[in-house]
Order: sequence, then C-alpha cells, then structure tokens
Amino acid sequence: MMKTETRMRERNSFVINHALRVFFIASVLSSVVTQLNTLVDGIIVSHVVTADAISAVSLATPVFLLVMLLGSVIYTGAGLLIAEALGNQKYKQVNRLFTISVTSIVIINVLLAIVLIACNDAICRLLTDEERLLPLLKSYMPISFVGNLFFLLQMTLAQYVKISGRPALATKCVMVESVGNIVLDLLFVMLFGWGMQGAALASATATVLSMLVFMPYLRREPRPFRFIRVKSRCCADLLGKSMLRGLPTAIGSVMIAALFIGLNELFLKTHGADGMFVLSVCVQTLMLSMLVLSGAGSAITGIGGVLSGEQDMDGINRLLNSIFKVIMVGMAVVSVVVFFFPGMIASLFGATGHLQEFSEKPLRIFSLIFIPIGLVIPLSNLFVLLNRNMLASLVNVGLLVCLLPAVWLMSTVDPDDIWYAMPCGMWILMGLCIAATFVISSRHKGLHWLFLTNTIPGDSNRAYSVEYNTDSISRCIDGMKDVVSRLEVDEETKRNIGQCLEEVMLNEKEMAAKCEKQGTFDISLADFADRVTITVKDVGKAYNPIMKYSIGGEEDFDETKLSIIIATGLCEDINYQYMNGLNCLYLNFKKNNQLQNS
Repeated sequence: MMKTETRMRERNSFVINHALRVFFIASVLSSVVTQLNTLVDGIIVSHVVTADAISAVSLATPVFLLVMLLGSVIYTGAGLLIAEALGNQKYKQVNRLFTISVTSIVIINVLLAIVLIACNDAICRLLTDEERLLPLLKSYMPISFVGNLFFLLQMTLAQYVKISGRPALATKCVMVESVGNIVLDLLFVMLFGWGMQGAALASATATVLSMLVFMPYLRREPRPFRFIRVKSRCCADLLGKSMLRGLPTAIGSVMIAALFIGLNELFLKTHGADGMFVLSVCVQTLMLSMLVLSGAGSAITGIGGVLSGEQDMDGINRLLNSIFKVIMVGMAVVSVVVFFFPGMIASLFGATGHLQEFSEKPLRIFSLIFIPIGLVIPLSNLFVLLNRNMLASLVNVGLLVCLLPAVWLMSTVDPDDIWYAMPCGMWILMGLCIAATFVISSRHKGLHWLFLTNTIPGDSNRAYSVEYNTDSISRCIDGMKDVVSRLEVDEETKRNIGQCLEEVMLNEKEMAAKCEKQGTFDISLADFADRVTITVKDVGKAYNPIMKYSIGGEEDFDETKLSIIIATGLCEDINYQYMNGLNCLYLNFKKNNQLQNS
C-alpha cells in the first residue's frame, strides 16, 4: 500500500486538469448554447404559436430518441474505439472506424426518415388523442424526421472532432446552429407564420449550416479523418464492435423513451394538459443539468478514451476525480436555482396566472432530482468506457425501473403528490449504484470503490510529472531506471529507451526556457504487447519538435529539433499530436524490431 501511495505522489494533475479545462469548457459552452437555443426555441413557439406547443415537442421527444437510437449506438461505440485507437496510435484503424460509422449512419437514417414520414399520422395518434395537442404534433413531426438525420450526422462529426482534440471547434458548430435556429425561428415562425412546421424547418436548416464549420478542419492536411476503402469483412467486424460498445447507449435511449412515454401518459391522466405542461417544464429544467453532464460525459469518453489507449490508468483516475467534483458543484447550483425560482422558470415557457402558480410546488420538488442524476449518468458513461457494458446497461434500465413504477404507484395512491415520485426513484437508483460499485470493488483488490478503475500501477508502466529544471529531470530518470530494467526487450533497446527518456526531458527543459513555460510536463513509459512507448505531454501552443515551419508554411522533418539520440535512429517510430491544449509526443520502440503500420 505504501509503495502505491509513493508512486501516486510522483505525479500531479496539472497536465490532465489543463486538458480537462479545455475540453470541459468547450463542451459546457456547447451545452450552454444548445440549451439556450432549446429554451429560446421553446419560448418562441410557446408565445407565438400556443403554450401547448412545448407539450407537443415533449410528446415527440421519445419518438426522436428512438429514431436516432441506432445511429447514436454506432457513433458512441465508434467514438470510444476511435479515442482508444488515437491513444494507441493506430491511425488506420481511426479512418476505418470513421468511414464505416458515418456511412452507416447516413444510409440507415435516410431509410428511416422515408418510412416514418409515410406513417406520420399513425405515429401521432399513437402518442396522444388530446385535441389541443394532436394538430400541433402532426405538423411538427414530418420535417423533424428529416431534421433528425442532419442532427445525428452533426452529433457524429462533433463527437469525433472533440475526440481528435478540437473541442472548441464543436462549440463553434453549436453556436452557428443556435444563432441560425433563433434567426430562422423569428423568420419562419413569427414573420411567415408557419407555426410548428416553421420551427421544425428552422432547426433542420440551422443544423445543416452548422456542419459547414467542420469542413476546413476535416479537409485541411494533415486530415484528422479520411474516408478510405474498407474490406467487407473488416467493415462488418468494426461495425459489430462499435454497436457492442454502444449497446448501453441503445438501452439507455430505449429506457428514456419508454420513461417519457409512461410519464406523459400518467401525467395526462392525472392532471390533464396542465400536468403535461408542468412535466414539460420539469424536463426542460432537467436539460439544464446537461450543461454539466454533457461536458462530463464527453470528457470521460474523449479524454478518458485516449488515456485508456495509452494504458494510463493513473491519468484516468485523476481525470475522474476532477470531473466528479465539478459535477457535484454544478448539480448543487442547478438544484438551488430551480428550488428558489420555480415561478420564473415556469413563466419563461408561457405560464401565467393559475398555470404559473400550479407549477411552483412541482418544480421545487423536482429540484431534488439533480444531485442523484448527476452521479448516475456519468457513472453509466464511465462503465461504458471501462467496457463494463452489463453494469452500464443495468444502470440505464434502472432509470425506468426505479422511476416509472414509483410515479405509477403515487398516481394511484395520491395523484396530488405524484411529483415526489421522480426524485424518490432517482435517489433509490443512486443508492443502488453506490452499493453495487462498493460490493464489486470489495471483491477485487485494487479497484476504486466508486469508479471501478484500477488504482495499482503496473510494474512496467510509470508516469511522472516533471518540473522544467535539471534536479526534477534527474529524479525522474532515477525513478525510471528500475522500470526500464524490467522491460521484456533486448539490452540495446533498453539503452535506447533510457537515453531517449533523458533526451526528450532535456528537450522539454530547453523549450520551457524559450517559451517561459510554467508548471510541469508529464512523461510516461508504457509496456504494450507489441511495443514500448514513451509519451511526453506539455501545456502550451502547438509545436511539433520533429517538424520545422518555413516562411511559406510548408512542413518537413527537421531532425535537429529533437535530440541527437533520436536523430541518429535510436527511435524508429515517432508521432506527434496536438490535443486539448497539449503537445503530445509518442516515441515507440517495437519489440523484436517489427514495425506495425496500424
């Protein structure tokens, strides 16, 4: 135990927290803009069309979740595999996954849109017979089915762009979409008077325009992703793996859709259109929590996936500690806002007089749901990252099992207090999740009691945070010597690894003197089945030490920029990536002198 604690002190979280801030801030900004867009969209249609417009949108939400189900399974699973492949430097695999996932999503959802538009009337009548809501629903859904195809493609590209280390670009995409949606809403809904059809058309058009933001990055060399030809057998294999990794997402989407359908029916039955309005406002306020949760989930799968590919479990643990602290603070803030200002929130969606007064108590009760949901949802994302698909699936099933029966029971016993059921069900689910992780961790030595991640570093894997001075570098070199000595490679390769460790750290020191860098840089040694990899990460502007930049902007190798040891061929495989504000340098030493291209 003491040995583990000593190793943990060899590293700090400066580099990881910087990457998290870059990724998290961009993701939260994306969520803020998205939620503001949804909020403004709801306010416009509620005031211009009718207050029941937001209820129609809520009724349609489960259908849209199911429509996007298969696509979200594919891009979520493929995204995890892409992140791991990036961390493992398997760039051909990245392009295979990109090609297969994007192509599959487009084909599947074009066919779905055609079928669903043909069945629109039957679908709407299946959702409700309420005369106030049915006409709104029928006019809203056909265009939205087409819009969902574009929205899903945008989500796919945004996910991959964030994973490649450019989360700010995904934020710009969302900003363009939101501004475009608001402008087009004002044009189509208010000026032209197209009602719900105008709202759906505005959303679809804005989504198409927003994807143009990605084009320069995706087309500029060196391209982060490429469409390549993939053999049919490989295509089926990777598509199957992507869907398997994304399966918990599918289960979660089905559970949420079923939950919404059940809640809609129960609240319509007990409180009519007024109850449906309040439930819709509750759902919209729940989306506020996604400002934090979406950033957390993206960071877990994006940054965590890359760290997983690098076999940096200590880095993952540090990342998770930081993420869950942010989540709890964020959820507490949202809960307080909803509790103290329920009337203001209801009025934003067109509630006045009796309807506004009717909404206040339910919203205050609903504010209790944010803390438990803030723990449960990220845990589900984490279990998917750790390939604990069964556990992630059980958590997602728990959303339905714990919430819907509680709401049904309360609707039967005391309909006036039905609002207490959702927070109670969510707190029960949180308790079950914590109990499950505690039991599993107690049965397996070295697992974190909540995260279920490995907390014991391997003998052949070590990571240090190094200050930009000679003394710190010397201590790191001394600490790495025993790790290098245990590597299962020949003696010449061990010498090369040891010399390269020293040279890249000295190079960091020289660069820090020129750029006045603060804090520390991270250096790690990972023993893979086919290679040994030295990874160096530092905070700062993009600078590739193995490239030179001419005045004309052309790039070519400049071996004098790295150490003379590397220049003379002691390391045959060097890769550089700039991700989330970090310069990431990978030096690979292939075992048995076998170079692998992917």
